[in-house]
Amino acid sequence: MDTNSGINAIVHGHRNLYYGQRIMLRKGIINFECDTSLDINTRKKEGVVRGLGAAVTIIHPEKLVLGISSDYPYIKVFEPELTKKLCND
Repeated sequence: MDTNSGINAIVHGHRNLYYGQRIMLRKGIINFECDTSLDINTRKKEGVVRGLGAAVTIIHPEKLVLGISSDYPYIKVFEPELTKKLCND
């Protein structure tokens, strides 16, 4: 976490993912990668033929991030407090 800038995480696209959102740690800052190909022609060209694409990343004020994607069968949940607890146990 970059305590000097006040930035805790970055949410961005520009990386087509075919299995839902992904969390990466880059230079000490959490990155939520949240991109998907939406239209059927692009998806066919990329070899993803599961219909239209859709994705949303919800950042809830209760310190919870939800990743929902038509390319992944489950909702991905990131709870920083739970993660912190698991890492400290």
